[in-house]
Amino acid sequence: MLHNSDRAIRFAVNQQHGRGTLTKSRVAQTLSCLGNAGLQKVLNPSRPGQQAVERFGWRFQIGDKVIQTENDYDKDVFNGDVGIVERIDAVEQQVAVRFDERLVKYDFGELDEISLAYAITIHKSQGSEFPAVVIPLATQHYMLLQRNLIYTGITRGKRLLVLIGQKKALGIAVRNDRPQRRYSGLLASLRGERRQPQAAHSG
Repeated sequence: MLHNSDRAIRFAVNQQHGRGTLTKSRVAQTLSCLGNAGLQKVLNPSRPGQQAVERFGWRFQIGDKVIQTENDYDKDVFNGDVGIVERIDAVEQQVAVRFDERLVKYDFGELDEISLAYAITIHKSQGSEFPAVVIPLATQHYMLLQRNLIYTGITRGKRLLVLIGQKKALGIAVRNDRPQRRYSGLLASLRGERRQPQAAHSG
């Protein structure tokens, strides 16, 4: 179903933990325009006396959904792992995040390894599932409208999927089954096909 109404947006942001909003970009008049900070205010608003810490451009509070953004082999957490902030210790300057059955502690100086995860990219969602998924779609970001991305996004939802945006954008994505190629010139360099600069000759 393709929803393009305030009712769908209100329904989506009222879904609490265990539910993910997958954004492909910042699309006006969709959930992505709220961003993680905006969704945090709706889904986990700050309360008087609530423990919180601000580091690296994020405000982390107890109950926040967060995502690991890099591999940390010492902590045994990896890029894309999603957890919930369970404790914040201002004395020890540590944040404890629950990843499934494991509680992982971060020093305040290590909080650049995680970010809020109320809205994440479809790429980041690979390997994860959520009871409900909301995907905004708009034609303004034509290059991102690809069938494989949409397929990946909709298959992340276990019980509910909400598409918010334009039917035209969805149609473009469904018809676009050509993967985007990246031209870096690496293959040509490896093959020695790039012209080497000629040495200057003295007269």
